[in-house]
Amino acid sequence: MFDNISNHNNIIDEYINSCNLNRDNITFIINKLHNEDNVKDFIKNTFSSASKNSIVIIIDAVVYHDDAFTNTIYSFYNSNFKRIYTVNEVISLTSQYADLVYFKKFNERIDIDIDNIPNNLTDDIPENIRKNMLVFENNLLKAVNQNFGVYIFQVI
Repeated sequence: MFDNISNHNNIIDEYINSCNLNRDNITFIINKLHNEDNVKDFIKNTFSSASKNSIVIIIDAVVYHDDAFTNTIYSFYNSNFKRIYTVNEVISLTSQYADLVYFKKFNERIDIDIDNIPNNLTDDIPENIRKNMLVFENNLLKAVNQNFGVYIFQVI
């Protein structure tokens, strides 16, 4: 689903280079949390397997509150989708295992297969979300402009 994400590479390289980090000491997870059945166990297992002071990078979709509309849209075009977490939720889930040392948000257009989305899906979505998040062409939903976050943690 997110294979076309490109902005995260530049963000990560910028951070790694500015901090002179050893790439061998980095655990990298891309776009995983929103597909996990048990995100607490996933976080625990990921951080428990990382060595102390190593870097864990998580890239995932971001919402800034419990955004039911965003979660609904995702559920139509990602069959593995469970839920998008807020930045505060991700920080809370990881707080006993690592310290957040860097975070950066970026926006990416995700083209979608409209055949999987009901025609009336966008009827009840507030206008501000329709204008800022959804991309229509010829009155058909073609893409979603989604916020993503690059979280860089240092394992404690």
